Amino acid sequence: FKEAAYEKGSISSFQYPKPYPGNLQCTWIIKSLSGSVIKFTTENLDFPTCNGATCDYLEVYDGASKNHPKLARFKSGQEIDLVSSHDRLLIVFKSQVLGKS
Repeated sequence: FKEAAYEKGSISSFQYPKPYPGNLQCTWIIKSLSGSVIKFTTENLDFPTCNGATCDYLEVYDGASKNHPKLARFKSGQEIDLVSSHDRLLIVFKSQVLGKS
């Protein structure tokens, strides 16, 4: 678990750019400095597949906990471009299998 409060920043998978381990869950709370909304985008989501489907995912919640509305669940190849309605976002990454970077 990591909480960050920056004007602009980035997050990456565990041990990036090395492949991340399987059965991993990473959680970030993103908080705006000014109390304003947060714009969250990705450049590339590249998750491995298992049995022809993407097993790993990234979930984004509109607040600091899973009790807040889930904005989306993203899998490999999807681009993210969203804006929160609060001053916090919860980002959850879950891996099922040994991953890429």
